[in-house]
Amino acid sequence: MNRKIYIFLFFILSTHLTSKPIFFLESLNSSRFPSIDIELRENFNHPLSPSNLVLAEEMDGIRTIPADLEVRREKGIDPIQLVVSVQPTDSKAINQWTTDLVISLSTLLDEKDKFSVHIQEERRFLYQIHQTTKSLQSGFILPSVDSYSNTLETISILLDKLSISGKKSPFLVVIIHSKSIPDKLKIVELTKKARRMGIPIHILGFPSDENRKIAEYSDGKFYSLKEKDSTQKLFSDVKQYKMPPYKISYTSKNKVGFFDEKVISVNLGIMNIQNINSEYDLSWSSRIENSIRDPYVFLPVAIFIFMLCISALYLLPRMRYPKFTKSKDKLEELKTNIFDESKAYEQMYGRKGESDVSSHYLEEDIDTPKIENQIRFPLQGEKYQKAVLIQKSGPSPGKQFTIFGSETILGKSETADFVIWDNSMSNTHAKIVNLQDHFILYDLLSDSGVFLNGKKLLRPKVLYDFDEIKMGKTLLIFRGK
Repeated sequence: MNRKIYIFLFFILSTHLTSKPIFFLESLNSSRFPSIDIELRENFNHPLSPSNLVLAEEMDGIRTIPADLEVRREKGIDPIQLVVSVQPTDSKAINQWTTDLVISLSTLLDEKDKFSVHIQEERRFLYQIHQTTKSLQSGFILPSVDSYSNTLETISILLDKLSISGKKSPFLVVIIHSKSIPDKLKIVELTKKARRMGIPIHILGFPSDENRKIAEYSDGKFYSLKEKDSTQKLFSDVKQYKMPPYKISYTSKNKVGFFDEKVISVNLGIMNIQNINSEYDLSWSSRIENSIRDPYVFLPVAIFIFMLCISALYLLPRMRYPKFTKSKDKLEELKTNIFDESKAYEQMYGRKGESDVSSHYLEEDIDTPKIENQIRFPLQGEKYQKAVLIQKSGPSPGKQFTIFGSETILGKSETADFVIWDNSMSNTHAKIVNLQDHFILYDLLSDSGVFLNGKKLLRPKVLYDFDEIKMGKTLLIFRGK
Protein backbone atom coordinates (compact mmCIF):
# COMPACT_ATOMS: atom_id res chain seq x y z
CA MET A 1 0.00 0.00 0.00
CA ASN A 2 2.84 2.39 0.89
CA ARG A 3 4.52 1.65 -2.45
CA LYS A 4 1.35 2.59 -4.36
CA ILE A 5 1.04 5.87 -2.43
CA TYR A 6 4.68 6.67 -3.12
CA ILE A 7 4.32 5.96 -6.83
CA PHE A 8 1.17 8.09 -7.01
CA LEU A 9 2.94 11.02 -5.34
CA PHE A 10 5.91 10.56 -7.66
CA PHE A 11 3.77 10.87 -10.79
CA ILE A 12 2.00 13.95 -9.37
CA LEU A 13 5.15 15.77 -8.25
CA SER A 14 7.31 14.83 -11.23
CA THR A 15 5.19 16.86 -13.66
CA HIS A 16 7.30 19.94 -12.89
CA LEU A 17 10.42 18.32 -14.34
CA THR A 18 11.21 20.37 -17.43
CA SER A 19 14.94 19.70 -17.63
CA LYS A 20 16.68 18.52 -20.75
CA PRO A 21 15.44 15.01 -21.69
CA ILE A 22 17.95 12.24 -21.03
CA PHE A 23 15.91 9.56 -22.83
CA PHE A 24 13.78 9.52 -25.97
CA LEU A 25 11.00 7.03 -26.71
CA GLU A 26 11.95 5.13 -29.87
CA SER A 27 9.10 2.62 -30.07
CA LEU A 28 6.25 1.00 -28.16
CA ASN A 29 5.24 -2.45 -29.41
CA SER A 30 1.87 -3.84 -28.32
CA SER A 31 1.50 -6.50 -31.03
CA ARG A 32 2.02 -9.29 -28.45
CA PHE A 33 -0.44 -7.89 -25.91
CA PRO A 34 -0.52 -8.31 -22.94
CA SER A 35 3.28 -8.40 -23.38
CA ILE A 36 4.49 -4.83 -24.04
CA ASP A 37 7.95 -3.84 -25.29
CA ILE A 38 9.34 -0.29 -25.06
CA GLU A 39 12.61 1.00 -26.51
CA LEU A 40 14.32 4.05 -24.97
CA ARG A 41 17.28 5.81 -26.56
CA GLU A 42 19.74 7.79 -24.48
CA ASN A 43 20.37 11.40 -25.34
CA PHE A 44 23.25 11.37 -22.87
CA ASN A 45 25.00 8.63 -20.93
CA HIS A 46 22.82 7.54 -18.01
CA PRO A 47 22.29 4.04 -16.59
CA LEU A 48 18.76 2.63 -16.51
CA SER A 49 17.51 -0.21 -14.30
CA PRO A 50 14.22 -1.28 -12.62
CA SER A 51 15.42 0.38 -9.39
CA ASN A 52 15.23 3.91 -10.86
CA LEU A 53 12.25 3.26 -13.13
CA VAL A 54 8.51 3.44 -12.37
CA LEU A 55 5.92 2.42 -14.98
CA ALA A 56 2.14 2.62 -14.81
CA GLU A 57 -0.75 2.13 -17.24
CA GLU A 58 -4.15 3.82 -17.18
CA MET A 59 -7.39 2.73 -18.88
CA ASP A 60 -10.88 4.08 -18.11
CA GLY A 61 -9.42 6.13 -15.24
CA ILE A 62 -7.97 3.05 -13.51
CA ARG A 63 -4.19 3.00 -12.98
CA THR A 64 -2.35 -0.33 -12.89
CA ILE A 65 1.31 -1.06 -12.15
CA PRO A 66 2.99 -4.12 -13.72
CA ALA A 67 4.98 -6.31 -11.36
CA ASP A 68 7.31 -8.01 -13.88
CA LEU A 69 9.23 -4.97 -15.17
CA GLU A 70 12.41 -5.99 -17.02
CA VAL A 71 15.16 -3.71 -18.39
CA ARG A 72 17.87 -5.01 -20.71
CA ARG A 73 20.28 -3.80 -23.35
CA GLU A 74 21.57 -5.74 -26.35
CA LYS A 75 25.29 -6.01 -26.99
CA GLY A 76 26.93 -4.41 -30.01
CA ILE A 77 26.46 -1.05 -31.71
CA ASP A 78 23.84 0.54 -33.96
CA PRO A 79 24.66 2.41 -37.20
CA ILE A 80 24.26 6.19 -36.91
CA GLN A 81 24.31 9.26 -39.13
CA LEU A 82 26.79 11.89 -37.89
CA VAL A 83 26.43 15.39 -39.37
CA VAL A 84 28.97 18.13 -38.55
CA SER A 85 28.22 21.77 -39.43
CA VAL A 86 31.43 23.83 -39.48
CA GLN A 87 31.82 27.61 -39.28
CA PRO A 88 35.00 28.71 -41.12
CA THR A 89 36.95 31.79 -40.00
CA ASP A 90 39.66 34.04 -41.44
CA SER A 91 42.25 32.39 -39.17
CA LYS A 92 44.31 29.60 -40.72
CA ALA A 93 45.12 28.15 -37.29
CA ILE A 94 41.46 27.90 -36.26
CA ASN A 95 40.46 26.44 -39.62
CA GLN A 96 43.22 23.84 -39.34
CA TRP A 97 42.10 22.94 -35.80
CA THR A 98 38.52 22.54 -37.05
CA THR A 99 39.68 20.40 -39.97
CA ASP A 100 41.61 18.11 -37.61
CA LEU A 101 38.53 17.85 -35.35
CA VAL A 102 36.28 16.83 -38.26
CA ILE A 103 38.78 14.18 -39.36
CA SER A 104 39.03 12.88 -35.77
CA LEU A 105 35.23 12.58 -35.57
CA SER A 106 35.20 10.56 -38.78
CA THR A 107 37.54 7.99 -37.21
CA LEU A 108 34.85 7.13 -34.62
CA LEU A 109 32.54 5.69 -37.29
CA ASP A 110 32.35 2.30 -38.97
CA GLU A 111 31.49 1.28 -42.53
CA LYS A 112 27.75 1.09 -41.76
CA ASP A 113 27.70 4.62 -40.34
CA LYS A 114 27.14 7.76 -42.43
CA PHE A 115 29.25 10.90 -42.05
CA SER A 116 28.39 14.26 -43.64
CA VAL A 117 30.02 17.69 -43.40
CA HIS A 118 28.24 21.03 -43.83
CA ILE A 119 30.28 24.21 -44.34
CA GLN A 120 28.43 27.32 -43.17
CA GLU A 121 28.61 29.78 -46.05
CA GLU A 122 25.98 32.37 -46.86
CA ARG A 123 26.48 32.64 -50.62
CA ARG A 124 26.09 28.93 -51.38
CA PHE A 125 25.08 25.67 -49.71
CA LEU A 126 28.06 23.33 -49.22
CA TYR A 127 27.05 19.90 -47.97
CA GLN A 128 29.32 16.88 -48.48
CA ILE A 129 27.73 13.49 -47.80
CA HIS A 130 29.16 9.98 -47.44
CA GLN A 131 32.56 11.27 -46.32
CA THR A 132 35.32 9.01 -45.01
CA THR A 133 38.54 9.68 -43.17
CA LYS A 134 40.51 9.06 -46.34
CA SER A 135 38.43 11.45 -48.46
CA LEU A 136 38.62 14.18 -45.80
CA GLN A 137 42.38 13.88 -45.44
CA SER A 138 42.87 14.26 -49.18
CA GLY A 139 40.43 17.03 -50.08
CA PHE A 140 38.75 18.76 -47.11
CA ILE A 141 39.74 22.44 -46.96
CA LEU A 142 37.84 25.23 -45.19
CA PRO A 143 37.50 28.59 -46.95
CA SER A 144 38.47 31.86 -45.28
CA VAL A 145 35.39 33.79 -44.08
CA ASP A 146 35.50 37.18 -42.31
CA SER A 147 32.00 37.52 -40.85
CA TYR A 148 28.53 35.99 -40.77
CA SER A 149 25.05 37.47 -40.77
CA ASN A 150 22.78 34.43 -41.33
CA THR A 151 24.29 31.64 -39.22
CA LEU A 152 20.96 30.24 -38.01
CA GLU A 153 19.42 30.44 -41.47
CA THR A 154 22.15 28.21 -42.92
CA ILE A 155 21.58 25.69 -40.11
CA SER A 156 17.83 25.77 -40.82
CA ILE A 157 18.50 24.96 -44.48
CA LEU A 158 20.70 22.07 -43.34
CA LEU A 159 17.83 20.66 -41.24
CA ASP A 160 15.64 20.62 -44.35
CA LYS A 161 18.22 18.43 -46.11
CA LEU A 162 18.47 15.89 -43.29
CA SER A 163 16.32 12.78 -43.32
CA ILE A 164 15.68 10.25 -40.57
CA SER A 165 16.42 6.77 -41.86
CA GLY A 166 15.68 4.13 -39.27
CA LYS A 167 14.86 4.70 -35.61
CA LYS A 168 17.74 7.01 -34.69
CA SER A 169 17.75 10.63 -35.77
CA PRO A 170 21.01 12.16 -37.07
CA PHE A 171 23.57 13.25 -34.47
CA LEU A 172 23.99 16.93 -35.44
CA VAL A 173 27.05 18.83 -34.17
CA VAL A 174 27.32 22.56 -34.97
CA ILE A 175 30.74 24.20 -34.49
CA ILE A 176 30.44 27.98 -33.95
CA HIS A 177 33.61 30.06 -33.47
CA SER A 178 31.96 33.50 -33.39
CA LYS A 179 31.16 34.80 -29.91
CA SER A 180 27.85 36.34 -31.02
CA ILE A 181 25.14 35.36 -33.50
CA PRO A 182 23.77 38.26 -35.60
CA ASP A 183 20.44 36.57 -36.38
CA LYS A 184 19.82 35.44 -32.79
CA LEU A 185 16.14 36.42 -33.09
CA LYS A 186 15.65 33.22 -35.11
CA ILE A 187 16.73 30.96 -32.23
CA VAL A 188 13.17 30.10 -31.17
CA GLU A 189 12.10 29.35 -34.73
CA LEU A 190 15.16 27.16 -35.35
CA THR A 191 14.86 25.19 -32.11
CA LYS A 192 11.12 24.59 -32.62
CA LYS A 193 11.91 23.18 -36.04
CA ALA A 194 14.61 20.91 -34.60
CA ARG A 195 12.30 19.63 -31.83
CA ARG A 196 9.51 19.02 -34.34
CA MET A 197 11.89 16.97 -36.50
CA GLY A 198 13.31 15.15 -33.47
CA ILE A 199 16.90 16.24 -34.22
CA PRO A 200 18.73 17.78 -31.21
CA ILE A 201 21.34 20.43 -32.06
CA HIS A 202 24.62 19.93 -30.16
CA ILE A 203 26.72 23.11 -30.05
CA LEU A 204 30.52 23.26 -29.78
CA GLY A 205 31.37 26.93 -29.25
CA PHE A 206 32.11 29.71 -26.80
CA PRO A 207 29.92 29.94 -23.65
CA SER A 208 27.47 32.59 -24.86
CA ASP A 209 23.76 32.85 -24.09
CA GLU A 210 22.86 32.28 -27.75
CA ASN A 211 24.86 29.04 -28.03
CA ARG A 212 23.48 27.68 -24.77
CA LYS A 213 19.89 28.49 -25.74
CA ILE A 214 20.19 26.75 -29.12
CA ALA A 215 21.43 23.56 -27.44
CA GLU A 216 18.99 23.74 -24.52
CA TYR A 217 15.84 24.60 -26.48
CA SER A 218 16.50 21.84 -29.07
CA ASP A 219 17.20 19.15 -26.41
CA GLY A 220 20.87 19.14 -27.41
CA LYS A 221 24.08 19.53 -25.43
CA PHE A 222 26.53 22.43 -25.20
CA TYR A 223 30.29 21.84 -25.36
CA SER A 224 32.39 24.86 -24.35
CA LEU A 225 35.49 25.67 -26.40
CA LYS A 226 37.06 27.10 -23.23
CA GLU A 227 37.04 23.70 -21.54
CA LYS A 228 39.99 21.46 -22.40
CA ASP A 229 37.98 18.24 -22.23
CA SER A 230 35.02 19.49 -24.30
CA THR A 231 36.07 17.56 -27.42
CA GLN A 232 36.64 14.42 -25.34
CA LYS A 233 33.10 14.74 -23.98
CA LEU A 234 31.81 15.13 -27.53
CA PHE A 235 33.67 12.00 -28.66
CA SER A 236 32.30 10.08 -25.67
CA ASP A 237 28.71 11.13 -26.46
CA VAL A 238 29.09 10.09 -30.11
CA LYS A 239 30.32 6.65 -29.01
CA GLN A 240 27.46 6.41 -26.51
CA TYR A 241 24.96 7.33 -29.25
CA LYS A 242 26.07 4.25 -31.19
CA MET A 243 24.96 1.99 -28.33
CA PRO A 244 21.67 0.09 -28.85
CA PRO A 245 18.58 1.38 -26.99
CA TYR A 246 17.30 0.11 -23.67
CA LYS A 247 14.47 -2.42 -23.99
CA ILE A 248 11.77 -2.43 -21.32
CA SER A 249 9.39 -5.42 -21.18
CA TYR A 250 6.38 -6.02 -18.94
CA THR A 251 2.95 -7.69 -18.88
CA SER A 252 -0.08 -5.42 -18.91
CA LYS A 253 -2.76 -6.06 -16.30
CA ASN A 254 -5.54 -4.48 -18.38
CA LYS A 255 -8.28 -6.68 -19.84
CA VAL A 256 -9.38 -5.72 -23.35
CA GLY A 257 -12.34 -7.42 -25.06
CA PHE A 258 -12.78 -8.05 -28.77
CA PHE A 259 -15.18 -5.11 -29.21
CA ASP A 260 -13.23 -2.73 -26.95
CA GLU A 261 -11.53 0.02 -28.95
CA LYS A 262 -9.89 1.68 -25.97
CA VAL A 263 -6.67 3.65 -25.62
CA ILE A 264 -4.23 2.66 -22.88
CA SER A 265 -1.97 5.41 -21.53
CA VAL A 266 1.58 4.57 -20.44
CA ASN A 267 3.45 6.74 -17.93
CA LEU A 268 7.16 6.03 -17.60
CA GLY A 269 8.94 7.83 -14.78
CA ILE A 270 12.71 7.91 -14.38
CA MET A 271 13.43 8.90 -10.78
CA ASN A 272 14.34 12.61 -10.33
CA ILE A 273 15.14 12.94 -14.05
CA GLN A 274 12.32 12.69 -16.55
CA ASN A 275 8.74 11.66 -17.28
CA ILE A 276 7.79 10.01 -20.59
CA ASN A 277 4.14 9.65 -21.60
CA SER A 278 2.78 7.56 -24.44
CA GLU A 279 -0.29 5.53 -25.37
CA TYR A 280 -1.35 2.59 -27.51
CA ASP A 281 -4.47 0.85 -28.74
CA LEU A 282 -4.93 -2.72 -29.93
CA SER A 283 -5.59 -3.69 -33.54
CA TRP A 284 -8.42 -6.07 -34.40
CA SER A 285 -5.96 -8.95 -34.89
CA SER A 286 -4.42 -8.36 -31.45
CA ARG A 287 -7.89 -8.23 -29.89
CA ILE A 288 -8.77 -11.56 -31.58
CA GLU A 289 -5.59 -13.19 -30.23
CA ASN A 290 -6.23 -11.75 -26.79
CA SER A 291 -9.83 -13.01 -26.82
CA ILE A 292 -8.77 -16.49 -27.93
CA ARG A 293 -6.40 -16.72 -24.97
CA ASP A 294 -9.34 -15.99 -22.64
CA PRO A 295 -10.78 -19.38 -21.50
CA TYR A 296 -14.29 -17.88 -21.16
CA VAL A 297 -14.18 -17.15 -24.89
CA PHE A 298 -12.02 -19.99 -26.18
CA LEU A 299 -13.98 -22.92 -24.71
CA PRO A 300 -17.46 -21.96 -26.05
CA VAL A 301 -16.03 -21.18 -29.50
CA ALA A 302 -14.07 -24.46 -29.58
CA ILE A 303 -17.17 -26.46 -28.61
CA PHE A 304 -19.24 -24.71 -31.29
CA ILE A 305 -16.64 -25.44 -34.01
CA PHE A 306 -16.40 -29.08 -32.86
CA MET A 307 -20.17 -29.55 -33.11
CA LEU A 308 -20.16 -27.87 -36.53
CA CYS A 309 -17.55 -30.34 -37.80
CA ILE A 310 -19.51 -33.32 -36.46
CA SER A 311 -22.65 -32.08 -38.21
CA ALA A 312 -20.78 -31.64 -41.50
CA LEU A 313 -19.36 -35.19 -41.33
CA TYR A 314 -22.86 -36.53 -40.67
CA LEU A 315 -24.53 -34.66 -43.57
CA LEU A 316 -21.90 -35.11 -46.32
CA PRO A 317 -22.50 -38.87 -46.96
CA ARG A 318 -26.23 -38.20 -47.27
CA MET A 319 -25.78 -35.94 -50.30
CA ARG A 320 -27.40 -37.48 -53.38
CA TYR A 321 -25.01 -39.16 -55.84
CA PRO A 322 -26.76 -37.95 -59.09
CA LYS A 323 -26.26 -34.37 -57.98
CA PHE A 324 -22.55 -35.07 -57.45
CA THR A 325 -22.28 -36.74 -60.89
CA LYS A 326 -23.99 -33.79 -62.56
CA SER A 327 -21.58 -31.39 -60.91
CA LYS A 328 -18.65 -33.53 -62.02
CA ASP A 329 -19.89 -33.53 -65.65
CA LYS A 330 -20.18 -29.74 -65.58
CA LEU A 331 -16.62 -29.52 -64.28
CA GLU A 332 -15.28 -31.70 -67.11
CA GLU A 333 -17.19 -29.63 -69.68
CA LEU A 334 -15.73 -26.44 -68.22
CA LYS A 335 -12.18 -27.86 -68.42
CA THR A 336 -12.74 -28.82 -72.09
CA ASN A 337 -13.96 -25.31 -72.92
CA ILE A 338 -10.98 -23.77 -71.19
CA PHE A 339 -8.58 -26.05 -73.10
CA ASP A 340 -10.21 -25.17 -76.46
CA GLU A 341 -10.05 -21.45 -75.69
CA SER A 342 -6.37 -21.72 -74.71
CA LYS A 343 -5.58 -23.65 -77.91
CA ALA A 344 -7.36 -21.06 -80.06
CA TYR A 345 -5.48 -18.26 -78.27
CA GLU A 346 -2.13 -19.92 -78.98
CA GLN A 347 -2.97 -20.40 -82.65
CA MET A 348 -3.97 -16.77 -83.05
CA TYR A 349 -1.36 -14.97 -80.84
CA GLY A 350 1.32 -17.56 -80.13
CA ARG A 351 2.29 -19.13 -76.80
CA LYS A 352 1.83 -17.08 -73.67
CA GLY A 353 5.32 -17.96 -72.48
CA GLU A 354 6.80 -16.18 -75.50
CA SER A 355 5.34 -12.89 -74.28
CA ASP A 356 6.99 -13.42 -70.91
CA VAL A 357 10.32 -14.13 -72.58
CA SER A 358 10.13 -11.06 -74.79
CA SER A 359 9.22 -8.97 -71.76
CA HIS A 360 12.22 -10.40 -69.95
CA TYR A 361 14.46 -9.50 -72.85
CA LEU A 362 12.99 -6.02 -72.91
CA GLU A 363 13.92 -5.51 -69.28
CA GLU A 364 17.46 -6.63 -70.01
CA ASP A 365 17.67 -4.31 -73.03
CA ILE A 366 17.12 -1.22 -70.87
CA ASP A 367 19.81 -2.21 -68.39
CA THR A 368 22.28 0.66 -68.35
CA PRO A 369 25.58 -1.33 -68.29
CA LYS A 370 24.46 -3.38 -71.32
CA ILE A 371 23.53 -0.21 -73.19
CA GLU A 372 27.08 1.05 -72.64
CA ASN A 373 28.57 -2.19 -73.97
CA GLN A 374 26.36 -2.18 -77.08
CA ILE A 375 26.93 1.49 -78.05
CA ARG A 376 29.61 2.13 -80.63
CA PHE A 377 30.75 5.66 -81.44
CA PRO A 378 34.05 7.20 -82.55
CA LEU A 379 36.12 8.80 -79.79
CA GLN A 380 36.56 12.14 -81.55
CA GLY A 381 37.22 15.46 -79.90
CA GLU A 382 39.69 16.94 -77.48
CA LYS A 383 41.27 15.06 -74.62
CA TYR A 384 41.21 16.61 -71.16
CA GLN A 385 43.33 15.70 -68.17
CA LYS A 386 40.93 17.44 -65.79
CA ALA A 387 37.25 18.38 -65.97
CA VAL A 388 35.01 20.59 -63.83
CA LEU A 389 31.21 21.07 -63.78
CA ILE A 390 30.01 24.60 -62.92
CA GLN A 391 26.38 25.10 -61.95
CA LYS A 392 25.18 28.17 -63.91
CA SER A 393 21.54 28.07 -62.83
CA GLY A 394 19.49 25.97 -60.46
CA PRO A 395 19.30 25.49 -56.67
CA SER A 396 22.95 26.46 -55.97
CA PRO A 397 24.35 28.66 -58.78
CA GLY A 398 28.12 28.92 -58.80
CA LYS A 399 28.63 25.49 -57.23
CA GLN A 400 31.58 23.60 -58.76
CA PHE A 401 32.31 19.89 -58.90
CA THR A 402 35.57 18.32 -60.03
CA ILE A 403 35.13 15.06 -61.95
CA PHE A 404 37.21 12.25 -60.50
CA GLY A 405 37.38 8.58 -61.43
CA SER A 406 36.09 6.81 -64.48
CA GLU A 407 32.38 7.41 -63.78
CA THR A 408 30.43 10.27 -62.18
CA ILE A 409 26.70 10.01 -61.39
CA LEU A 410 24.57 13.19 -61.49
CA GLY A 411 21.19 13.37 -59.72
CA LYS A 412 19.20 14.48 -56.69
CA SER A 413 19.76 11.25 -54.72
CA GLU A 414 22.25 11.28 -51.86
CA THR A 415 23.92 8.26 -53.45
CA ALA A 416 24.90 10.31 -56.50
CA ASP A 417 28.47 11.58 -56.84
CA PHE A 418 27.30 15.12 -57.68
CA VAL A 419 24.11 15.79 -55.64
CA ILE A 420 21.89 18.54 -57.12
CA TRP A 421 18.88 19.52 -54.99
CA ASP A 422 16.53 19.91 -57.98
CA ASN A 423 13.12 18.25 -57.57
CA SER A 424 12.60 18.26 -61.35
CA MET A 425 15.53 15.86 -61.76
CA SER A 426 15.55 12.09 -61.34
CA ASN A 427 17.41 10.39 -58.50
CA THR A 428 20.11 9.21 -60.93
CA HIS A 429 19.60 11.53 -63.89
CA ALA A 430 22.80 11.28 -65.95
CA LYS A 431 26.42 10.26 -65.75
CA ILE A 432 29.78 11.23 -67.25
CA VAL A 433 32.28 8.49 -68.15
CA ASN A 434 36.00 9.18 -68.58
CA LEU A 435 37.16 6.95 -71.44
CA GLN A 436 40.71 7.47 -72.70
CA ASP A 437 40.64 11.11 -71.44
CA HIS A 438 37.39 11.72 -73.36
CA PHE A 439 34.46 12.71 -71.15
CA ILE A 440 31.23 11.12 -72.45
CA LEU A 441 27.74 12.18 -71.31
CA TYR A 442 25.02 9.53 -70.79
CA ASP A 443 21.29 9.91 -70.08
CA LEU A 444 20.32 7.32 -67.40
CA LEU A 445 16.75 6.95 -68.71
CA SER A 446 15.66 10.07 -66.81
CA ASP A 447 12.07 11.32 -66.82
CA SER A 448 12.71 14.82 -68.20
CA GLY A 449 15.74 13.93 -70.33
CA VAL A 450 19.16 15.54 -70.77
CA PHE A 451 19.83 18.46 -73.13
CA LEU A 452 23.29 19.17 -74.53
CA ASN A 453 23.72 22.67 -75.98
CA GLY A 454 19.95 23.01 -76.34
CA LYS A 455 19.41 19.65 -78.06
CA LYS A 456 18.01 16.56 -76.38
CA LEU A 457 20.60 13.85 -75.81
CA LEU A 458 19.51 10.75 -77.76
CA ARG A 459 22.78 8.83 -77.49
CA PRO A 460 26.05 9.22 -75.58
CA LYS A 461 28.17 12.13 -76.80
CA VAL A 462 31.70 13.33 -76.16
CA LEU A 463 31.83 16.61 -74.23
CA TYR A 464 33.77 19.69 -75.35
CA ASP A 465 34.93 22.69 -73.38
CA PHE A 466 32.11 25.17 -72.54
CA ASP A 467 29.37 22.64 -73.40
CA GLU A 468 26.04 23.37 -71.67
CA ILE A 469 24.23 20.48 -69.96
CA LYS A 470 20.61 21.06 -68.89
CA MET A 471 18.83 18.65 -66.52
CA GLY A 472 15.45 19.73 -65.17
CA LYS A 473 15.85 23.34 -64.00
CA THR A 474 19.61 23.02 -63.56
CA LEU A 475 22.14 24.24 -66.16
CA LEU A 476 25.76 23.02 -65.92
CA ILE A 477 28.83 24.27 -67.80
CA PHE A 478 31.48 21.67 -68.69
CA ARG A 479 35.05 22.94 -68.48
CA GLY A 480 37.96 20.78 -69.63
CA LYS A 481 41.67 21.38 -69.21
